[in-house]
Amino acid sequence: MALPLVVPTPKFEVPKPKAIIKPGRWNKNKVDAFKSSFYGFLKHVKIDSKETGGGTRLADNIYNAQKVMLGAVWDALSDDIHDVKCLKSRQLGISTVTMPLIAFWLGIHDGMQGAVIFDNAAHVASARRKFKTMIAELPPKYKFPRITDDNRDGLFFENRSGLALLAAGVRASKSSGNLGRGDGYSVIWASEVSSWDNPEGVESLKNSMAKENPNRLFIWESTARGFNVWKDMWDEAQADDLCQRAVFIGWWAKESQKYDRGTALFERYGTAPPNLEEQDKIAQVKQVYGVEVTQEQLAWYRRQANPAPVDEDEDVSSFIVNELTQQENPWTEHEAFLQTGNSFFPLDALKSLTTDQCSNKFKSYTYFPGSEFIFCSVREAPNKRMEQLRVWEEPDIDGVYVIAADPAYGHDEKNNNSACEVFRCYSDKIEQVAEYANADIGPQQFAWVIMSLAGWYRNSRVMVEINGPGSAVLQEIKSLKNLLARGYLKKEAEEKGLKDIFNNVKHFYYSRVDSQSQGTAISWKTSSSVKVMILERMRDFIVGGALIIRSRELVEEMRDVVRNGDTIAAPGMRRDDRVYSTAMAVKCWEQHERASLVSRGLSREISIQRRRLSVKDQMSMFTNYQLSSFFATKSKERRAMLMAARKAARERR
Repeated sequence: MALPLVVPTPKFEVPKPKAIIKPGRWNKNKVDAFKSSFYGFLKHVKIDSKETGGGTRLADNIYNAQKVMLGAVWDALSDDIHDVKCLKSRQLGISTVTMPLIAFWLGIHDGMQGAVIFDNAAHVASARRKFKTMIAELPPKYKFPRITDDNRDGLFFENRSGLALLAAGVRASKSSGNLGRGDGYSVIWASEVSSWDNPEGVESLKNSMAKENPNRLFIWESTARGFNVWKDMWDEAQADDLCQRAVFIGWWAKESQKYDRGTALFERYGTAPPNLEEQDKIAQVKQVYGVEVTQEQLAWYRRQANPAPVDEDEDVSSFIVNELTQQENPWTEHEAFLQTGNSFFPLDALKSLTTDQCSNKFKSYTYFPGSEFIFCSVREAPNKRMEQLRVWEEPDIDGVYVIAADPAYGHDEKNNNSACEVFRCYSDKIEQVAEYANADIGPQQFAWVIMSLAGWYRNSRVMVEINGPGSAVLQEIKSLKNLLARGYLKKEAEEKGLKDIFNNVKHFYYSRVDSQSQGTAISWKTSSSVKVMILERMRDFIVGGALIIRSRELVEEMRDVVRNGDTIAAPGMRRDDRVYSTAMAVKCWEQHERASLVSRGLSREISIQRRRLSVKDQMSMFTNYQLSSFFATKSKERRAMLMAARKAARERR
C-alpha cells in the first residue's frame, strides 16, 4: 500500500481512554477518537533510545516511518480491517511504536487476551522488561490499568486483560506447531516473522485469532530475508485486500537516514549524480509510494552499500550493491524479497515481460469434471477465486500448438500445483495463448483437462511430465484413447466432437541431446540434468525475445526461481510449476515443431499478416499461389522433357 512519507505530527490532547470504547464496528469517527487518546498516552511513554539516550519521551521523537506504520493501522481500522501486515526495512523504529500501541489497546479494552511473539527467547525477555517499565512509569493520575501479575505465562492487567509473551523459534522442532495452540487471542503482535522457522506454528497461530470480536487487532511486522513463510503471508495480504492491509516501509521513510550537504560524508558519497540503476529505483519509489528520494538520502544509502574508503578518482555510484544491503534496506517491496543465491531469470528481462507482454485481457473458465471425460464441462469463471483456465487467444485453424503439463508433485515433490501451458508455435517465436493451474485436481481429471485443451487447440503436440502422479496422467490419456477408438460412448463422443481428438494430437517423443535418432519414449521424465538443460534454454529464449509470456502469475513464479550451485528451483514452499511447464513447452517446440515452421517460412509476423488479410485478399493470394504453382509445375515438366530429349539424342549417337 502506498502511503506518504511525511505525516503531520498530531496534536496531543488530554487522554480519555475509556471514552472511545463504543460497541459496533470501527469507522473513521471511532478511529479519530482512538488516535486522540493514544497520542495522549504516548506523551507519558518513555523509551531508551540508541540515538537520544534513556528516558526519551516517545511523543517528541516519532520518525516519519513510525507515522507511516501508525497511519496504515488507522487506515485499516477506518475500513473495519483488523489484520495489518507491515513489510519494512531495518532500524525504522516500527517495534518501538508498536509496543505502546499494543499496551494501550489492552488497557482500554477490558478482558482482552493478547500475545506478543518474537523469534527467540532473548527478544521475548527484552520485550517483557520494556512492557513492565512502560506501564510502571505512567503517572498515577493517568489511571491506566496496572500490571498485577507477571509470571511465565505472561503479563496480566487490572482490567482482566492479559498478554502472553511467546518465542516462535528460529529452528523447526517437535513443538513447532504448538504456537498459540489451545489459546485464543483478540490481539497479536508478531515481530520479525521472516526469522521464524515455523510454518506450522504460523498456521496454529492464525487458527487462534478471533474472527468476530469487533475490537480485535493483529499486527505482523518483519523485514523480508528471502522467500519464506513471511513472503507467503505478504502475498496473501495483498490479494485479500478486503480483510487484510499490507504496507511497505522502505529505508527512505526514516528522515534521519541521510547525510547533509556540506558534511564530509556527503562530499564522499553524495556528489556523484544518480547512475541509471539509481535513477530507475528513485523513479519507482516516486511512482509507487509517492516519495522523492533526495541526493542526501542517496548518499546515506551508498555508504550502507559500500562503506569501504574510496579514492578520489573512484565513482561511488558504480559500486555494486550486495544482496544483504538490498534485503536489509530495500527500495521497493519486490527488492525486499531477494533470494539467497542468484536469481536465475534476469530481473530486467522479467520487468520487460511484465510491462510489455503480460496481459489482463483474457477469458477465464472453470472446469467441472463429471464422471467421464465426455461429460467434462467448462464454464466461464464466476469470480477470480474460481479461475482455473485463462485464455488469451482462442484456437486458430492454421495454428500449430504445444501443450505442456506438469502434474502436482511431478518434477518436484514440494510443488503442489498442477499446471498446463498452451503455446502457439512460429518459426521464430513461441507465444503463450492459454494457462491452466489448479492445486485441487487428481491425475485422472488433470488428464481430461489436458485432452480437452488438445481437442480445442487441434493441431497440437502434448508433452506430459511423467514423474510421480504424471505416470497416472499418461496412463489415463492412453486409456481414454483406447476407449474412444473402440466406440465407448460413441454417440456422446460424436456429439461433443471428440471422436477424432487423438487424430489431431501428437505426442512428444523424448530424445537425448547427444542422440542422432528420433526418440521412441512418449512424454517427459525429469532428472536433475535435463531440468537444468530445459530451464537454461527457456532463459535463453526469454533474453533473446523469442518467448512471449502473457501470464503475470507465471512471471511472478519466475521471480522466485534461483540458482544455488547445480540446483535451479523456487526455494521452500514456493511454486514453480508454471515455470517448469513453460520450459517443457519450449523444449517441445524446439525439438518437434520449429524446423518444419522454419522450412515453411511461418514466422510470427508473417502469420499475423496473413490473419489480417480480408477474404478477398486471401482468395487473391490463393489464386496467385495456384497460378505460381501451375507455372512452376509446367516449367519443371518442360525441363524434364528437354533433358529426356537430350539424353535420347546422345544415346542415338
